[in-house]
Amino acid sequence: MAVEDQAEAGNTVDIVLKYFELGISLFNNQEYYLAHECFEKAWVKANLENKLFLQGLVQISVGSYHFANGNYINAFKQYTKCINKMEKFSPVYMNINVEKLICWINDLFLEMNLFNNDIVVTKKIKLIYLINSN
Repeated sequence: MAVEDQAEAGNTVDIVLKYFELGISLFNNQEYYLAHECFEKAWVKANLENKLFLQGLVQISVGSYHFANGNYINAFKQYTKCINKMEKFSPVYMNINVEKLICWINDLFLEMNLFNNDIVVTKKIKLIYLINSN
């Protein structure tokens, strides 16, 4: 993957930033599985201070992948794990509007109904985008 080769060039901080930015772009283009891969690569190389936040991004990516594929139970589980981590970084962290992200997940939970041990989505869900704080 040429993008991966580009991301691996540079010092550790640059590598984390490149994977982080690529992950955001992929997520925003609904390429959730690839976004999760990028956030995971950033997480591996990140300093301790950023690891928990990046792990939350991995989880929202995995949750969104599950959600897009109709696997609502596992999406719910990943989103729950994500919120537990991301709350520590609200309102803004690494230029991501975490507060808005958490609100989106909470709104999504309101749209999901448990029915016979399965989750049924009753309304069309708006897509979430990882946006900067501006």
